[in-house]
Amino acid sequence: MGKKQKKGISFYMTTMVLLFLLVVGSVGLATWAVIKSQLEIGGNISFQSTDKVYATISAGSVEGGTITETNKLNELVFDANTTSPDMSSWQDFNLNFNENGDDVKLNFSITNNNTEKSLLVTTGTVRADSFKNATCAVKVNGNNATTYTIASNATANYSVIFKVTDKNYNASITNFVIPISLENTTTTTTPETSTYPTVMYQGQERAYKAVEEKSYDIVGRNILSSKASTIAESDSPGPGPTPPPIVVVDGIKFDEFIAEHLEDAKGFINEFVRPEVIEDKDSVSESLFMEPNADNDKVQEVGMIYTYRESANRTIIEYVKVSFDAENLITFNKIVDGEVVKSDIKFAKSIVYQKAINPIIQEENDTFTDQLCDKLFGVNYDATRYIIEGSESLDADLGQVKLFTVIEITDSAIKENTIKLYIA
Repeated sequence: MGKKQKKGISFYMTTMVLLFLLVVGSVGLATWAVIKSQLEIGGNISFQSTDKVYATISAGSVEGGTITETNKLNELVFDANTTSPDMSSWQDFNLNFNENGDDVKLNFSITNNNTEKSLLVTTGTVRADSFKNATCAVKVNGNNATTYTIASNATANYSVIFKVTDKNYNASITNFVIPISLENTTTTTTPETSTYPTVMYQGQERAYKAVEEKSYDIVGRNILSSKASTIAESDSPGPGPTPPPIVVVDGIKFDEFIAEHLEDAKGFINEFVRPEVIEDKDSVSESLFMEPNADNDKVQEVGMIYTYRESANRTIIEYVKVSFDAENLITFNKIVDGEVVKSDIKFAKSIVYQKAINPIIQEENDTFTDQLCDKLFGVNYDATRYIIEGSESLDADLGQVKLFTVIEITDSAIKENTIKLYIA
């Protein structure tokens, strides 16, 4: 093939590629222009009262998009004198998605001003003349709900969320209608109508909500776990077996110390640390942790997690951290050679975590404890778990509830979560 022919073919192919890219770009731009011009929503929200209620619907605000009209979504008040407030500002309004097609949220709150009765709010089925590549959902306090009970003098936050299904195509919702009814009630939210997660308790699925979560990191590597066994059979375990004489060329590092001299590590803690930490407590189970210094050749910290009985119905969980004096750290070589004496040991101890549990409650709720911990912390067959039963109270969202605190102990952390569980 001649040079002229090659140049002609090369020019032709380059021209076709450029034309192809130009056409694709033009189509993309044209489609995007159509999308931006047809991301529209229009409709009504109606609030109806079946009896005399005392409630305030706050003024609505639009997030993620815009509202076309002015003087819309005004505050509504239901009281003894106004059982049918002017709904016109919540009728025939139009919303627009932004150019990216992000979710549009119409936010408002409902406050129950009744000092004696709860307010049952029911959201009916969202209807529209057409849903084109878009959806609409109503959420209460961030959760999906069709019915929600607002306690007296309490407030619930509502969001109507409009979402584009596929942002590659235009979207619209035409003439939507969202009916919301308000009525007085003396009942509270039940697990069946609650938007909260549920857990099996006393043979029934019950709603709960997490109240407070805490976490405490455990320093050091686990060298004895209470999950596998208790520390020893005797009340005052002594040091580990005496090792055979060895010749040390280089200083022993932490990994080698734990891998090859684990019993010496346990023996060191049992003889020099444990008596000062646990003292004469009736210890039930123990876990031991050890942390080296920066050079990995000395003991810097020791951690102990243990339980001990105070009475038949009271057991204490404690996590104590022992920090050795920086100027007097004990080398692993010295421990292995059996050269440590009591006068070498200088440390400060601090209680990082302490909690009291009832072993009777623990045994009665063993299955419930595991189920709840699985939901809150995830499934972990190697964790040690406890539960604390608290008092009962009235919650604005769930009604009559009982407090429970669950504790999960792993090799890396102590996690604690308190929940309110619906009980009546």
